[in-house]
Amino acid sequence: NKTLGERKYFAWIGNYRSVKNLPAVYDIAKKLPHYQFKVAGTMTMPKSFGSETRDAVEKLSSCKNVELVGHLKREEVVPFLSEAYALFNTSFVEGFSNTFLESLAAGTPIVTRKEIDPDGMIENNQLGLIVKDYEEMPQALERVATMNSYQQMAERCQKYLSDHHDPYKITGKLLQELENHQGE
Repeated sequence: NKTLGERKYFAWIGNYRSVKNLPAVYDIAKKLPHYQFKVAGTMTMPKSFGSETRDAVEKLSSCKNVELVGHLKREEVVPFLSEAYALFNTSFVEGFSNTFLESLAAGTPIVTRKEIDPDGMIENNQLGLIVKDYEEMPQALERVATMNSYQQMAERCQKYLSDHHDPYKITGKLLQELENHQGE
């Protein structure tokens, strides 16, 4: 778990699709010129790569404080996130994102909108900051990157993951439940 001082940028991960809202990534990066941003992902389906998304990718690629890092292999994701102040999500809609679990594993808080927070997991467990709309996102990102309690939040992220998503713990609970109900 890296300290706040060892972290260098805000991270965004996703496929370049309209639903991921890349124009918002550009707007946010533009509002925080004194911070670095690293955007990971690629165009996966040309059909869902609309002109707004294409424009946003072009604008992002010419932004001085943004680096487009391309596609990350699964094993590169957690190390990438471990150097970020936060993972931010700009999607219009999202299921339970694997990147959220990977971010928690890296001890990296998550910043996203209320609609995207799965069952209030992030907000209720203080694993990052939840905003009402995209306009609030730059301020929330800056707040995460400057908070005195950053280390505690980072530790909460990793603890939450091990408490709720550790396959061995989950399997143990399941086996215990099955044993308890065996004679019924």
